[in-house]
Amino acid sequence: MKDMYVSPFFNRDGKYDFSFKYDEENVSLKIDLYEENKKMLTASFSGNSLHYNEENLMKLFLKHTFLTTFVVIRTVWQSLKLYLKGMKFRKAEEIDTKRRH
Repeated sequence: MKDMYVSPFFNRDGKYDFSFKYDEENVSLKIDLYEENKKMLTASFSGNSLHYNEENLMKLFLKHTFLTTFVVIRTVWQSLKLYLKGMKFRKAEEIDTKRRH
């Protein structure tokens, strides 16, 4: 069960299922969100391993220099698309504004 404010488009009550696979060459992660036993969201990532060396580090640095900006822009864009499709925007609840241990 989730115990945090994750998204303004989903209820606080929900269950996440995580699937993680890793070997020498590949890694993959899949997250499914269920609300009232109905799948509401699937997010996934897959990637390939690289050798750790200066050349690969430089390539990754140059390739992903503006990654944070790109992610923020894409997140806002996807949120706008969800809103325009009719998903309701939910504000954080009182409990979500306080840090819990």
